[in-house]
Amino acid sequence: MSTFLTALIPLLIVFAVFFAIYRSVRGKKSTKLKSIGWLELLIAYLCVLAPIGLIIGLGKISPLFEKVPALNPLGTFDSLTRLVLILASFYAGVCLWKTLKGAVRKAKIILVALLIFNVLVVKGIYSLAIYAALARADVSIPTKAVLDALMRDIMGSLVTAAIIVSWYIYLNRSRRVKEIYGTPSAAQAILPETGMMNSVGTPVAKKDGTNV
Repeated sequence: MSTFLTALIPLLIVFAVFFAIYRSVRGKKSTKLKSIGWLELLIAYLCVLAPIGLIIGLGKISPLFEKVPALNPLGTFDSLTRLVLILASFYAGVCLWKTLKGAVRKAKIILVALLIFNVLVVKGIYSLAIYAALARADVSIPTKAVLDALMRDIMGSLVTAAIIVSWYIYLNRSRRVKEIYGTPSAAQAILPETGMMNSVGTPVAKKDGTNV
């Protein structure tokens, strides 16, 4: 029974935090959101897939940080950073879901943060720190193992970068995103100025037939 409660309490806390974030976002679901579509997939990515990926990554890398004492501070940084990104990603997805003002900008910021963390920090800084710590500990690593790990890191970085950059481009170019969130296109931004200039150059006729 105690084991069950020990496992249940963290889940309840996590659920309460996510529910509080959802309730804190003022707005309502747009009627233009469909049951399935690219925008809905992006919302699912931010609210579900990205957090799950961060949790899985934590489960894979935490044991290594725990086994090497020199990497303990890096492990603490990793856990806190992943927690912040999980909550921020969920928040950005909810903002898109409730069509909050500035939701697209928030989503773009989170996508950039996810790209930097997953590619530069995890695949770059972490890998260098782990290899350096193992070298200082006089742990011999076969060259083939190093090369295999390096290739996996490179491939993982490319896949992650491709996914995140694709979503960022989608937010920039999608007409549906502009329609739902009121993001003006370049043409729409120029139209009012053009209309104003035309009105300035057009003579206005008075009642007596003379032009102004």
